[in-house]
Amino acid sequence: TIGLATSLSVIFLANNLLSGSILTEFGLLTNLLTLSVGSPNFVQGTIPTQLAALTNLELFRISQGNLIGDFPMDAISRMTGLRKLQIKQNNLHGTLGTTIGRLSGLTSLTIMDTKITSTLPSEIGNCTNLKQIDLSGNLNLGGQIPSEIASLSKLSLLDLSATFLTGSLEDFCIVNKYLGFVELFNVNRSNIHCTCCREPTF
Repeated sequence: TIGLATSLSVIFLANNLLSGSILTEFGLLTNLLTLSVGSPNFVQGTIPTQLAALTNLELFRISQGNLIGDFPMDAISRMTGLRKLQIKQNNLHGTLGTTIGRLSGLTSLTIMDTKITSTLPSEIGNCTNLKQIDLSGNLNLGGQIPSEIASLSKLSLLDLSATFLTGSLEDFCIVNKYLGFVELFNVNRSNIHCTCCREPTF
């Protein structure tokens, strides 16, 4: 089985017509650096909690599938080597969870077009290496933007469009734009006060 290929460092499953679920045996591949599953594969089922063992994983990407169940942030947060987390266009629900704060090395967080609920946890402020956040298209994501987001001094790309997050980015955005860090902040300005952010165009 694939679980015996313990020296494997990259799994890239895209641009083919594979179908099925994410194998629990992937959790045995502790030398994996990249796990990417994308369209036009038909990925279904849940994200196995066994993937928590992939502490060396740097890129975890799943896009355009039919995943269901709770968003497994507790398991993902144990992938302490993660640099990029990208989960797009799936039916995962649940919350982002406070354990996201364990991913202090994360530089890119993309969770788009899912059914996650609740709000952005304040523990996001612990992810001080983040340069990009894209939470767009999560129509059940709301509540107040945590003030701890001001700790993300490296943040240059932020997309909160098509969510119901509210609050203000004004002070943070102005300071960081002055320092030259802000490239694109994309928000619903009817919900979020930010004069240097732009309104999304569709």
